Amino acid sequence: MRGQVTDEHLLVIGDGDFGSEVERHNKRSDTSDRTKAAKLLGKRYVMWTDKNQVENITPELIEDVPDDDD
Repeated sequence: MRGQVTDEHLLVIGDGDFGSEVERHNKRSDTSDRTKAAKLLGKRYVMWTDKNQVENITPELIEDVPDDDD
């Protein structure tokens, strides 16, 4: 996402005599790829939502009061 990793690209270069050779070139990742990585990380860690996860705990009433029939 930060552009620290480079991608390797292979380029075929013709020499003009019906031959060619392959050269390796390193370049930074595209901006669109880095932006997509940032979006996916944000979705994974729920960074851009205003919703709060609330756990609803309903109290359970226990009627354990003895009857006074004296």
